[in-house]
Amino acid sequence: MKFCVYTRTFYESPYINFFIEHYLNLGFEKIFILKTDDLDIKINNKFSDFIEIKNVENDGDKTLSYNFDLIKKSGYDWVLLVDNDEFLFINSQFLNIEEYVNHILKINCNINSILFRWLMIHKFNNENISFKDLIRENKMFYHDVVKSMVKINDIKSVSSHFGKFFNN
Repeated sequence: MKFCVYTRTFYESPYINFFIEHYLNLGFEKIFILKTDDLDIKINNKFSDFIEIKNVENDGDKTLSYNFDLIKKSGYDWVLLVDNDEFLFINSQFLNIEEYVNHILKINCNINSILFRWLMIHKFNNENISFKDLIRENKMFYHDVVKSMVKINDIKSVSSHFGKFFNN
């Protein structure tokens, strides 16, 4: 299985490298970023092979759906729909996202969407801080809304947080 992240950025570039590193460490192989602002994104060179940035109009919550062909044609099996200030944490018993998904698919092989709780960075003031210090020192909160990771072949379209499936 191949996993990617699909996100949009809107004035969130100060912590883009934390975001990228976090999801690559979880085992996602590619991060597709829809850039909707005029800020320069300074991606650490070690991440460049894993990132695809596309400059697009800021169409708010419709931005992801308007550009979804990028994901449909990507060759990836699963896509996580998440914003740049949102961080998914999986149970530490799993080494990576593939191990976690395999565990779920053993329970029910017909699952095509996995919902996650997530952590959101609410405030960020220092670009020279480690990710662990960022988590420890800045105000963050768990959000009641869930994010989804969906099987790409089963998706008709996406909204800002969910896939809409062919059989809906």
